[in-house]
Amino acid sequence: MNVFTVRGVSHARAAWRDELAHRAAALGFPMWQAAPGAGLSPPVAIQGLSRLWFSASAFTRAIERSATFKTLDPTLPPEEIFPGAFLLCVHTPREEASDPVRYALIACVLTPEVLDSEQFMQICQSAQLDAPSTRAALSQIVLPTRTRVERAAMTCRWMASDLAFAASRDAVASSFTNELSSSYETIDLLYTLGRSIGAATPPDEFLTSALREIHATLPVGWIGALFLDVECLPVELRGRDWLWGIDSKARDELQPRLRALVEQQLAANVPPTSHTICDGTLVSPHAGSQVIVQRIAIAGRPAGAIVAGAKYGDDPQVSSFDTQLIQSAAILCGQHADNASLYDMQRRSFLGTLAALTSAIDAKDPYTRGHSERVAHLAQRLSLALGDSLDAAEGIRIAGVVHDVGKIGVPERVLLKAGRLTDEEFEHIKRHPEIGHTILRDIPSLQHALPGVLHHHERWDGRGYPHKLAGEAIPRVARILALADTFDAMSSNRAYRAGLSRDKVLEEIKRCAGSQFDPEMAPVFVTLDFTEYDEMVARAAAQSAYDAGPEAHAA
Repeated sequence: MNVFTVRGVSHARAAWRDELAHRAAALGFPMWQAAPGAGLSPPVAIQGLSRLWFSASAFTRAIERSATFKTLDPTLPPEEIFPGAFLLCVHTPREEASDPVRYALIACVLTPEVLDSEQFMQICQSAQLDAPSTRAALSQIVLPTRTRVERAAMTCRWMASDLAFAASRDAVASSFTNELSSSYETIDLLYTLGRSIGAATPPDEFLTSALREIHATLPVGWIGALFLDVECLPVELRGRDWLWGIDSKARDELQPRLRALVEQQLAANVPPTSHTICDGTLVSPHAGSQVIVQRIAIAGRPAGAIVAGAKYGDDPQVSSFDTQLIQSAAILCGQHADNASLYDMQRRSFLGTLAALTSAIDAKDPYTRGHSERVAHLAQRLSLALGDSLDAAEGIRIAGVVHDVGKIGVPERVLLKAGRLTDEEFEHIKRHPEIGHTILRDIPSLQHALPGVLHHHERWDGRGYPHKLAGEAIPRVARILALADTFDAMSSNRAYRAGLSRDKVLEEIKRCAGSQFDPEMAPVFVTLDFTEYDEMVARAAAQSAYDAGPEAHAA
């Protein structure tokens, strides 16, 4: 058994003892580790016949009968356990909670008398050692006088004291370095999360990133976040769970138990920033003995929790550092979720206002009910079909919602005229893109939509309005809206004509590719799935029939 791993003594704390044993061996002193009830380790660093002689059971019994072994007192003078063999306790560490057994270092110093003693021969016989050869080996390490034994004892004890002190200082420096490193990682983590709060990062992406960063910073086997289904949360988080660091099988086992634990903790009336450590709550190889549950609160209301477990490393017990880090991260996650909820509420309110405005415009003409909504839908579908991202397609959808807002400035007698428009009346109609642009240009969140609003009546061949742009000089969003707008216009019933059939509309779009429409977009547009569009048309028709029902019957 290695002296420096006996009974859980760590390598880091015993490294100085290893050095002491080798120094003592270089001076000719074998060294053992001893503890009451634990016996002796083999002698360290001594080799050859000397090691075999010092390891013999007869010699070990002599040590165990000694007062030195029984007291393990480093202040006592060397004890002569038999002629020429002196035993001394070199060092006894303090009792510690992590190392409750008092291990001592014992050394033996020999003088020439030992080589002619009766005990020398008994030990050689018990270990079946050749006496002359063993005597020759031991003669290399004996000290000439008993005075030298006292000096050897002082030397060993001084070395032990110096090495222990140096090891203690190294441990303090190492601990400080580790704490400094952990503090830096914590500050960096919290700075990263804090900086992301103000960014327009989707809540689920922010949470995934936060869990990944916490998992990389803390020595925990797994980490997760679980949310209640409450209105104060963004839609992306409601009722959802995230678990990071475990496989799918373990996740399926752990998730329902964690949710029950979180719901239990959140139901308790505890402050929003408190933490709870639940010992032995989860019996799972992936759960560990402790689980941290740190609630996430929004406006003081419990909304979810960050959970972590299976801590590993030198200290497997959850520390205040661990809980404080997760507590800080939970506060930041709550703030981001709160901001995302407010942003989502503002966005829905804004879009609702736009929808109400465009619906009011569409309501001027019962034949175009839902026109803006349908154009927005078709524009978004075409954008996605052309390979745009979801965010880009959403921007184009919003442009479709507001593309005709300028019609609010067109006289109703012109807008609702059933017959052919005069040139003067058509000039009124042609002004609606610029009117719409003027209405929306001071709204920061609609800047991306302005090119579509202003130019959705331009033609690929340059014969459109208001600026007669041609080809790729027409903004891309406007080219997309032109297709969606024209498709809905041709498909819709008017007071002066019925809507065209689907086949005729699509054929007309194909025919006008390269003249009215972008020649690369038109072929993609005709391949779209119009199922949802047709449902929107049917809903608008049903609503118009319902609204006109009483008047129609009265007529």
